[in-house]
Amino acid sequence: LILAAMRAGIREFLPKPIDRTQLVEAFGKVAASRPSTTKAGKLVCLVGASGGVGVTTLAVNLAVELHDAGAEDVALLDLDFRFGQVATVLDLQPTFTVAELCDTPEQLDRQMIEKALARHASGVRVLARPNHLAQAEQITAAHCTSILASLQEMFDFIVVDGPMRFDPGARAVLDMADLVLVVLQLLVPGVRSVDRLLGELASQGYNLDRIRLVCNRLGREPGDLAVEHVEATLNRKIFWTIPDDFKTVAAAINMGEPLINNGPRTKVRQAIRQLAERIMRPEQEQEPAEAKKAGSLLKRIFSD
Repeated sequence: LILAAMRAGIREFLPKPIDRTQLVEAFGKVAASRPSTTKAGKLVCLVGASGGVGVTTLAVNLAVELHDAGAEDVALLDLDFRFGQVATVLDLQPTFTVAELCDTPEQLDRQMIEKALARHASGVRVLARPNHLAQAEQITAAHCTSILASLQEMFDFIVVDGPMRFDPGARAVLDMADLVLVVLQLLVPGVRSVDRLLGELASQGYNLDRIRLVCNRLGREPGDLAVEHVEATLNRKIFWTIPDDFKTVAAAINMGEPLINNGPRTKVRQAIRQLAERIMRPEQEQEPAEAKKAGSLLKRIFSD
């Protein structure tokens, strides 16, 4: 049992009852064994309130925008092991996938990970879902944890296209995530799913401060719910909104291009770019576009 734990990454173990001195010493040994050059990459996980809300498109373009905005090393991981489409959206046909890293998780090294990562023209490195459905069944929560921990040592940002499930693997990702973007649309089923998800996470002791709500495909359809009503229902503010532009997004997906190349001047691309900048510099509060316009107008009025 001890050998199996060590292969999984455990460095120290303590007998019950826990002795404070031994606990401090164990932490000290683990800290001393970590290389000083290890990166502490920020893990950003995107999950959908329901199917078809645009999580994959948002994850792909967010990763590209993070890299373009100055993040030197950005990885994009497809955690929908059965039907993920990250590689397809970027027109990639990787030779190796996440499945190859799960054969011997206790022996993961940088060379193995580099081999499995596909390089996109944007500079983003992509770890695609398995090529075969049978391979997806073999991936465990321990595999996910090991891979994510290794990626955090290699990259500044790891963007995860999260799975549409709440199994041990998904919970392992949520445990490690620095930021969780829950993507929803202004529809009743999605809002109810978010409410259920937040309630479940709270009951299990998750820190909800790491969770942000992102409203995708925000338009002016008469049947859409109002943002303020959704915020009141969930008792949480909408962190970010992405405008609806089906024509541009669909064309980019079909071309296998990110929006930075296929629709760079569109509002949908600009909104994702601003989201990336906000994630990179969370301490800089940004004014809404309406507030900026109003402020500039007042300056012009009173400047004479």
